[in-house]
Amino acid sequence: MTDYSIGQQIEEVEREIAMREDVYKRRYIGRDKSKGEFFMARMRAVLKTLQWLQDKELLIKQRIGGPE
Repeated sequence: MTDYSIGQQIEEVEREIAMREDVYKRRYIGRDKSKGEFFMARMRAVLKTLQWLQDKELLIKQRIGGPE
């Protein structure tokens, strides 16, 4: 398994969010957008979690004794 840095994971989630925004705009034209908005909110929560982890990465590694 390949390890990906938190920064790389954040970039991928940001790319996915941008792609989904484009797709969902077209998919839900004239329809109930709540389902698409629900999916987007979950992806933004993933992004927020990864950003929080990135901000706390050094502290977390110090606390658990992982590599810095």
